[in-house]
Amino acid sequence: MAISQSHSVGRADLAQAFMETALDESHYVGEAVSPTITQGKRAGYFPAITRESISHLPANIQRSTDGAYRRTNFQTEDKEFRTEAYGMEMALDDHQVAELQRDYGIDADEAAAKIVFHHVLRVHEKRIADAFFNTTTFSAGNGNFTDVSGSNPWGTVGSDIISTIQAAQEAVFDKCGIIPMDVVMNWKVFRDLLRNTQLRGVVGDNRDKTIQTMQSIIAPAIGVERIHIAHAVYNGATGAPASTFTASNIWSTSYAQVFVNGTSGDLGTPRLGATVLFDAVSPLRVNVLEYESQETSSHITRAYQMVDDIVVDSAFGHLLQIA
Repeated sequence: MAISQSHSVGRADLAQAFMETALDESHYVGEAVSPTITQGKRAGYFPAITRESISHLPANIQRSTDGAYRRTNFQTEDKEFRTEAYGMEMALDDHQVAELQRDYGIDADEAAAKIVFHHVLRVHEKRIADAFFNTTTFSAGNGNFTDVSGSNPWGTVGSDIISTIQAAQEAVFDKCGIIPMDVVMNWKVFRDLLRNTQLRGVVGDNRDKTIQTMQSIIAPAIGVERIHIAHAVYNGATGAPASTFTASNIWSTSYAQVFVNGTSGDLGTPRLGATVLFDAVSPLRVNVLEYESQETSSHITRAYQMVDDIVVDSAFGHLLQIA
């Protein structure tokens, strides 16, 4: 909850207010599905070697009679990145900070840092989710979208989830020659997988295990290496700040994305998404700093980042509408 700068009397309810929601970084999957790549400049281009030149099959590579080998080359496409500054601040009156610490043992500076940190992280997660589940980037016309919500919805226990994922993998493979081994979905969608008749036999007696354990069991069963389960929500109630809480999913329960995930810090590595970080200004994915405002006698806490969230090549993903 936001803290009013006009606060001048003690409020016992603040002691519990900071614990109304769990601020847990493990709820976010943005960094896992769109890995950070650092750059020493704010904007620019990077050369991406085209999949056409990588996968070329020369007609003849036999050494010629004069001892020379045949030569080849490769083509690149320029990919643009342009990092932008994002951030939030919270101002706390100096007397308010002292009072909360003295009367209630609340470290207001730490609470403010957590709140603005998660504001920035939550918005960043939403940008990535919107990019991965974008039905303009991923469409039937582009050959990287399949709608099984009517014919094979994952919420139906008898649905054939495995064949849906295999078809998505084949579609990506036919476009770029790489089998995508990652899938990202909302945790409610993963719960549908656990209830699915086809997969219940794989789960067996392990139904009491943690979500992390279940991920490692289900992933090979559906033909992937990693399942990224998104838990992050935001308050969908209106108002600033809203007086009520309505949990809204950052990652939609209507989609799942099967994709190629680059694990190296090289922009040239095949991948669907990347978060380009201008590390001269933003050394971390989300940074926190504090400063004093003498004019207002306030302590300011800022969380910020300088990034660009890019879809490197939409051919490396296949979006499934599953509900």
